Amino acid sequence: MYRKRLCSVIAASLLCYVSAANAGARVAIPSAYASIAAEQGIPKKLLYAVAMVESRRFYKGKARPWPWTLNVSGKPYFFKTKKQALRKLNREVQAGNMNVAIGIMQIYWRYHKNSFDRPGDILEPYANVSYGASYLRRLYIKHGNWITAIGKYYSGSATPEGLAHAKEYSEKVVKQWEKL
Repeated sequence: MYRKRLCSVIAASLLCYVSAANAGARVAIPSAYASIAAEQGIPKKLLYAVAMVESRRFYKGKARPWPWTLNVSGKPYFFKTKKQALRKLNREVQAGNMNVAIGIMQIYWRYHKNSFDRPGDILEPYANVSYGASYLRRLYIKHGNWITAIGKYYSGSATPEGLAHAKEYSEKVVKQWEKL
């Protein structure tokens, strides 16, 4: 019961979208993102920008990262509940589909499965954002700058196509980051 309530509080915090007091003010970053960013040593607005680019959904008229998001073989799915997302995720993984991106930060099962005991663990909002932040931090340490790290978060491929995808993704995230 306690774990269920804690997960609900964390999910609510991750979904929280704090409206600015005036039209010219920037978006306040939800506290769970700020906390995770501080733990991982990354800019909180960058973390939130990646989450927005990866899983943005409009809910109650506002854009926000959505925890029950999957991308299955290039097709995005936004589920109303964790249970629905988990059911689809388990079906795909059990069928042998490794091309599934999971949750707020769209963590790919194919590349990150060894970091989790089971696919559903990646769907937990706090674990998902924490892992995504940790991965982004490792990329920053490896490459020495946030722009390259952002691109590598999306595509680690060194092919011309992979580099083009990474550049396009970096530009999207930076644009979102600048809005925050």
